Amino acid sequence: NVVFIDVPGSAAKTLRHTEILRQELKNANAVVFVVNPNRPAEKEGTSIANLLVQYLFSGYTAEEKSKFANRVFIVVNKADQIKSEEDETRLKKSLSELCGIIGDTNLLESRYFRIVAEKSVLALILRQKIGLTDESEKNFYATLAKCPAENLGEANPNKLDEESGIPSLLKE
Repeated sequence: NVVFIDVPGSAAKTLRHTEILRQELKNANAVVFVVNPNRPAEKEGTSIANLLVQYLFSGYTAEEKSKFANRVFIVVNKADQIKSEEDETRLKKSLSELCGIIGDTNLLESRYFRIVAEKSVLALILRQKIGLTDESEKNFYATLAKCPAENLGEANPNKLDEESGIPSLLKE
């Protein structure tokens, strides 16, 4: 009985988008901020933070802000694209700023997840025995599975699901 609503995020283009975001955030049982590491982390974190300060928290009491903070999860999608210590530092700095504005400085220890969704997609492909005919697609998934393309069918879907990070997020 879980319903995900993908609302306009930090790149909301219109006042109406911002109002939809504000309304849905107030009514949500949980809020999942999805951060993409291939966008500059400071820019993304700052824009989400500004959005919260300007449009959401301006109408919140301290109690409402605290309740909101307890419902937030931060997900870094495409976590496998974080390649360097510099990328990691920039991302953590941005997310720490966001956590401070949300009002839960322990958020990165308790409700922070790194996701590689393509691994979960590959697990589904393997379980459903969907044939991959395109060589570039096979090579892409073989890289994710860390095996030669010709051995892709032998990859363990349960292990891939665990490595994706999605089961840990869903459990929380």
